[in-house]
Order: sequence, then C-alpha cells, then structure tokens
Amino acid sequence: DIAQEKVFVPAKAGGPAPHGQATDGSGLLVDPPGGELLAAIGKERGPIEKGMDIEAVEGGLRMLGQGMGMVRDFHLKEREGRLVLRVEYGGLRAACKAIRAEMPDTCRQLQCVGCSCILTAVARAADKAVTVEKVDNSEDRVVFTLSLSEW
Repeated sequence: DIAQEKVFVPAKAGGPAPHGQATDGSGLLVDPPGGELLAAIGKERGPIEKGMDIEAVEGGLRMLGQGMGMVRDFHLKEREGRLVLRVEYGGLRAACKAIRAEMPDTCRQLQCVGCSCILTAVARAADKAVTVEKVDNSEDRVVFTLSLSEW
C-alpha cells in the first residue's frame, strides 16, 4: 500500500478562495510533482518506506545525482529538532537560478520535481507532514530548514 502524500499550498491573505481539492479554506492540497519520480526511483533502488532513517532516505535518492544528473549533491541533517536539506543543483541549475532571480523568496518545493521528490521521500519515511520553515537562496545551493509534524 503506497502512501499518498500531498503538498499544502496556503491561501494568500485577501486572495481568492482555494477551489477544487480545497481543505478548510486555508489552502489547497495537491499531489507533489516529485511523487512519480520517487516511485520510479523506488522501482530501481527499492522504495522509501515508513520508518527509514535519514541516511537510508538520502542513500536511496542518490540516483537523482548519480544517474539522472538533476542535482549535483544533496544532504539531509538533523539539527535541534529540525531537518536541514542542502541541495546543489546539476541539470536543473539554470532553471533554479532563473526562478530564484525572479522570485527570491520562493522555495519551489511544489514547482521543482527534484525538491518535491526529496521532500516527499522525507515525509514518507517519517510518516509526518514536512513543513518548509525557511529557505536560504543566497548561494548556488539552496538550504531548506524543515520541521516535521503529525498529519
């Protein structure tokens, strides 16, 4: 039985109300675009499953860099009850830089299939909701500060 993670897109204050798959009016739930990529990697390297530790998740996703060239490197670290995800882009570098130039405060976990795949894997392994608390886009790598909470 494969878990079905969702990405929560908060509604903007004063903006139009979410529609379709709306939750309680505070945002929208959508399927993460990295879900299909995660499933493909799972077929090749073994699935990311509930209860896997961070090192196993990271190792299972190495194909993003080594086989697919999407990212140059990425690391997940636990720090003070938070997860820190550092992503250095490979094949997606030009697109990532263009988006950061236009929208520097956007973390892109919904738009970017690579980031979405990694965050979906973390959510699946932890069996928790992953929240992006902070994003540092100031360098060539992107640093996400994440928190985990109950669904």
